[in-house]
Amino acid sequence: MNLSPVVVHENWLPLWAELLQQLGEATNEATRAQLKAEVLFLPHEESLHRVNLGWHPKTEDLLWRPAMQETTRSNGRGTDVRYRTGDKGRYARQLFDLVEQHTPYLDVRYAL
Repeated sequence: MNLSPVVVHENWLPLWAELLQQLGEATNEATRAQLKAEVLFLPHEESLHRVNLGWHPKTEDLLWRPAMQETTRSNGRGTDVRYRTGDKGRYARQLFDLVEQHTPYLDVRYAL
C-alpha cells in the first residue's frame, strides 16, 4: 500500500494515528500478514504551487511551507521544495513510531 503523500502540519501526527488505527480495524489477519507499504513525504513544485494558489489557496498553506522546506532544482521542472533534510528524518521517525504503535504488522519497505 502507498502511505503518501505525507504532509507535515500542526495536526499531522494525530491524523496519521487515526488512519493507521482505521487500517487495522478494516483488515483481517490474512491481509495484515501481507501488507507492505511505501511512504513518500510530499515534495512540491513551484509551478504547481502557483496554479494551486488560484484553485486551492487554503491547501497551499499546508503544502508550501518555506520555513519547513528547502529548495531543490529538478530536471526540467524548475524549483521544487522538500522538507529540510534533518527535519525530514525526525518526521519520518515520528511516523514510523506511529506505524509501530498502531500497525506493527505493517512492513514499511521504502520511505523517501
